[in-house]
Amino acid sequence: MNANPEAPAPAALSAGRTDGLAEVLDAVMGQAAGTISVLLNRRVLLKVPVIEHVTTPGLIAFFEEKLADVGVTIRQRYCGSLNGAAALAFSSENALSFVRALVGIEHELDRLSAADQAVLAEAGNIVLNAAIGVMADRCSSRLRISLPDVSLSRKGKDVALELLGAVAEAHSALVLMNRFSIGDLELTGYVILLMPEGDVKRLLACFDGDKASKDLARR
Repeated sequence: MNANPEAPAPAALSAGRTDGLAEVLDAVMGQAAGTISVLLNRRVLLKVPVIEHVTTPGLIAFFEEKLADVGVTIRQRYCGSLNGAAALAFSSENALSFVRALVGIEHELDRLSAADQAVLAEAGNIVLNAAIGVMADRCSSRLRISLPDVSLSRKGKDVALELLGAVAEAHSALVLMNRFSIGDLELTGYVILLMPEGDVKRLLACFDGDKASKDLARR
């Protein structure tokens, strides 16, 4: 983890950049929802209404405030022209609802079987691959993505520190609030995208270049 006060200031995420990211991520998350719908044979909707760009200390504070007790975390690493870690995290309450929607059982989280966790991993893999994939597409690159890793019932601060420890020179993170609709069930999960500051700037430059190209095409 790098919470060094002398660390470089994180790349700015302006309102325009936030709107552009939200538009693109909303579209790919909609596609991910369609894939999960097929997996569950149930109607699934997925929206990204809020994106935050937080510093390293801000990520820890975010977990302590919004995810003090994390019920489920699905993590993946990615490497290539961009390097980092991605995680899908649910609070304990939302995690129970998510698990019941996916596997149709009333077990507590600590009683989930290996098969139940495999279903969680698959759903998380779909969501995280959508987010990682759009980064690769915008930067015209290929990223290698690890298999998903599932952890259950942990303190939010411990999850944040583990994520930060996995990515060298990480000074900030993108946090996406995802609203899931699974049938009549409504719940919230968070996608955290963590990478070194140089990669954050490279990613934002890719999105800026894509937006500029679209603006020119409309003229």
